[in-house]
Amino acid sequence: MSCPDEVAPSLSSTVMSLEWVKEKLGIPDALGVKVSAFGDHSGMFASLFRLKIVKKGDGAPCVFVCKTIVDKGQLQISARLGLSREGLFGSETAFQRNDTIRACAPVYLYARGNMESGEKLVIMEDLSEGIETGKWFGGSSYHNMKRSIEDVPSDVGLLEIVRKSVCVLAGIHAEFVCQRHLLLSFEWLNAVDWVCGKGRERWERDQETCREHWRTARGREELRDLWDDHLVACVEASLKKGEGEKGWEEFQRELGSLPWTLMHGDFHPGNVLFLRESGRDGRGGHVRILDWEMVGVGSGPEEVGQYMISHALPETRRGIEEEVLRAYLDEYNRKVEGKGERLSMEFVRREYVLGGSAKWVFFLCWMLRRLPLEPDCRFFHDQLKAFLRDHVEDPRMMVAPRV
Repeated sequence: MSCPDEVAPSLSSTVMSLEWVKEKLGIPDALGVKVSAFGDHSGMFASLFRLKIVKKGDGAPCVFVCKTIVDKGQLQISARLGLSREGLFGSETAFQRNDTIRACAPVYLYARGNMESGEKLVIMEDLSEGIETGKWFGGSSYHNMKRSIEDVPSDVGLLEIVRKSVCVLAGIHAEFVCQRHLLLSFEWLNAVDWVCGKGRERWERDQETCREHWRTARGREELRDLWDDHLVACVEASLKKGEGEKGWEEFQRELGSLPWTLMHGDFHPGNVLFLRESGRDGRGGHVRILDWEMVGVGSGPEEVGQYMISHALPETRRGIEEEVLRAYLDEYNRKVEGKGERLSMEFVRREYVLGGSAKWVFFLCWMLRRLPLEPDCRFFHDQLKAFLRDHVEDPRMMVAPRV
């Protein structure tokens, strides 16, 4: 499962062994290699670098992207959250040779991860020509306040982008629904132990962490005037559902009722790129999904809820969510033919609401304990507030945080 000796070159410098590149990346005619910063795309969880390889001949250099851990802080977070699973996902042929995954995930040239230490090294194709789909949600969205969105093409609308995104997601969910080999062969996938009725201690620890973060957030003086009564009632009802033996038993019943499947685990517009199709007119395009660090098993439609709460302002969400859910359902049922049972709109809508809300309870508790009030805390508080007021009439409907 883990290959510490394979998580090889340290990218804390701009030096990478030419011999390593020749052997591990399968480029025997490489003449030189240079590692440079990948813009400002380094942060709390990992660091990104651009890898340029010069080969024999007069052709253009090969350019790839490296994602790795370069400091102790990142390593600790990676080990605690299991973020090195991206390296395992990228190296596993059962996924990388699957046509559905190949159509949407980056091409990995080399990928290794160590779940115990948190180490990982991923070398993948450079998709920087793509446009992050979060930009389609406009300048009023928190995510776009400090960046230009002028590169968003005028001929591709928001609804088209969202439909493309959730249809790709639906294809993944349909491909892997209730596939037992996920449980038997890939114990590193997030939540595999829970689906198997194991890992209670970890689940309870994660639930307690949510409650601790919530208590911290509620005690912050600068957030005193932030709170919406209905949101507070829903969050606290959700946190209550994750307490004690009864919480674990209810969670197990919940899992037993789900057609669980492979999940991306952190599906939001910032992790989806739009790339133009090659062609004479330059029209059309497809989406690719990045950052498979939280890949695991669980509820499919939950991911659509996470996606919408993350970026879509309430008025935007209200205008498109029924079409989005219908697009997801239709694509799922088309792709699942001969592999599993069809889903109903009732189930999709329920998991979109309750699963998406429960995922965002987890995120909100984490965010509100540490982020500044303006604009960060207020934006995410108000996003979830509007979603809950639209869809969760009674806080008792809530389920335990999805972590």
